[in-house]
Amino acid sequence: MNTWLLENAEIPIRYNLLQKYRLQEEAFDLQEMLVTVPEVQYWLGQLDHRASMGMVGNIHGSHDYRFENIMGKLIQLGLRAGMPALDERCAVYRQRLAEQVAKEREPGLSFKKLYSYYDYELIPAAFLALAGYSDPAVQQVRENRLELLYEFTKQQRYDIYIDGSKLPGVPKDWQPWIIDPDLYADGQIHTPVLHDYILLSTFFQQTVDQQFREKICTVVDWLFGPPYKEIPVHCGYFWIPGGSYSSKAVCWKLDLPGIQNLGENPKQGQALIQRVHLLSNFPEVWNQPWMKAACAHLETFKVDEPKYLFPKEYLVERKDGYWVFGAHMGMGENRRLEKSRMVESTYWMEQRIQEK
Repeated sequence: MNTWLLENAEIPIRYNLLQKYRLQEEAFDLQEMLVTVPEVQYWLGQLDHRASMGMVGNIHGSHDYRFENIMGKLIQLGLRAGMPALDERCAVYRQRLAEQVAKEREPGLSFKKLYSYYDYELIPAAFLALAGYSDPAVQQVRENRLELLYEFTKQQRYDIYIDGSKLPGVPKDWQPWIIDPDLYADGQIHTPVLHDYILLSTFFQQTVDQQFREKICTVVDWLFGPPYKEIPVHCGYFWIPGGSYSSKAVCWKLDLPGIQNLGENPKQGQALIQRVHLLSNFPEVWNQPWMKAACAHLETFKVDEPKYLFPKEYLVERKDGYWVFGAHMGMGENRRLEKSRMVESTYWMEQRIQEK
């Protein structure tokens, strides 16, 4: 138990640690105080703003009012299913997801259909699951995505592009990066994307069926195949003729920052911390060279037991940035205090699930 953090951190970190240490009674005492923290209030206010505007779309994007950034940040700060402040505000999204998965899709392929699965199923399900909601619709999306991704990744296939020069309406620079339409012909993206790994990580919130675990392992192993690094972060461009545009970037892969490049681009450190935190949920990942190198790099910032101090670029907190790329690494600490960076650095290292 990290008593230094419990003695020096503000409410969100203390609450999360008490939950991790399974000190439920002490955590419960802090729960009401958690929702009064200014940073928590700000993000709950973003959900309130969406409700006041009747906003159920705008799921995906960089703005603070986008659902994925709000939920990612609130979960990071400690809010979970069962807390009235979150349950009341998430009810509309849970209902919307249930309606969405029951909806009959239009025939053929369109960007609207592609987004109906990506923005309105995968992303909401990922963050609702991460918050601990286990609605049938959440479980349905999670299991359906696992099956699709397993069928693709078991092939160990990385040649996901076709020659875009033969397709009308594709800009020349994009032509080498047109994703094979067979991989989304039904409207679902069959290659793993960043939000898939968030969703799959939530299987481990409970005991995982062995059959599921083996399939998850296959999907995660695909990340570490040597050809994976050749896939651009935006994955490529989807080609669907017939609209005002025929090709578009839609999603991202789960990027694995290169450890050797961090000296030249320290802002990649924020994504590195988040990737280690996410991938540590998958037990088999601890055997991967990338994970060992990433953890070894983070260990270089150890000051003394149990404290760490990351460069400030590793702990970015900025308005209107993507949570999934580490733009909101703050944990509700008072950043005017000198110790805040050490507190947050130590917390992020403490939050890793220990290698077994």
